[in-house]
Formats: sequence, structure tokens, C-alpha cells
Amino acid sequence: GAILLGKRKGGSGEGTWSLPGGHLELGESFEECAHREVLEETALPLKNLRVTTVDNAIDLPSRFHYVVIFVTAETTAEPVNLEEDRCEGWEWVQWDAEDFPSPLFTPLENL
Repeated sequence: GAILLGKRKGGSGEGTWSLPGGHLELGESFEECAHREVLEETALPLKNLRVTTVDNAIDLPSRFHYVVIFVTAETTAEPVNLEEDRCEGWEWVQWDAEDFPSPLFTPLENL
């Protein structure tokens, strides 16, 4: 399958490739958070969301430490870049692509 990657602008991980995502709101499930964040960043409607793995992401030089919950989902739509100040744009990429983008944001690199 393909994953959706965007090149980060500003903030932590600037210039690295990352999945859409963000922080949990009070009372949200992991799946609800993923659905909301992806919709806010890409306008993609998601279905069949499920938690797939968890990463304790630490990047000491950047003073970055987050617990990251990875959620997979399905969509039939194309992404729209709704946060141009935070992302250069979104691209569908095959996991096994020879030209897989780099560098990756720490949590994604850890996979």
C-alpha cells in the first residue's frame, strides 16, 4: 500500500518527511484524533481506522520526545494541503519505492 507523506515546514523536524498528525484533544481516542488531524491537514475522509504501532520517539539534539501512535486507514480521495505554512505538500508514496523520500521525521524514521 501507499502512505501519505508531507515535507515539514517550520517547527520541529523542518525539512523532513512526515505523516499527517498532531496532538490528542481531551477525551479523544487515537482513531478520532487521527481522523480529525488528517481531515484538518489534508481534507481526506478516512475509514477503517486502526492503531498499528506505537513509537517512543526521542531526538536528543532537537530536544524532541513524544510517544507517537501510528494509525492506518483507507481513503479514495486525493489530499489537499490545508496547512501551507506547516507543510510543502502531500504525496502518496509506496513503502517499497526505490526513491522513498528522505530525510524522515524521527517517529517515521524509527519504523
